[in-house]
Amino acid sequence: MEAFVGKWKLDSYENVDAILNMLSFTDEEKEALLSNVVLELQIPKENTVKIHSNSNLFQQEFVFPVNEEFQTVSADGTSLRGIVEKISDTKLTYTQKHPILRVTATSEILNKANILTINFLGKKSTFKFQKI
Repeated sequence: MEAFVGKWKLDSYENVDAILNMLSFTDEEKEALLSNVVLELQIPKENTVKIHSNSNLFQQEFVFPVNEEFQTVSADGTSLRGIVEKISDTKLTYTQKHPILRVTATSEILNKANILTINFLGKKSTFKFQKI
């Protein structure tokens, strides 16, 4: 998982409007959410991923155990379960089990980029991050 460690700046994205529209974001909010996004990923201990974000779209900082289901609380206070699974040293999947919906995400290192693909309510969005 060392390939994920470091700071990643959002370089491009596709089909983000579909998901953000479902979440009732205005065009101004979308622009603010997607401008100058930087994620910092760390592996503080074995089988643990720590992510720090400067974006309002994500929590500021969270820590996930790998290959172990966990409980968390969403920004709106909803209790949910999730699991981060290590598929390979360059590929992680995340599944969030919300009481009403399911979110899945795959993060994969391809050609020196971190490609994050999110599936939410039947819509797929892709975010491409470059290491800085």
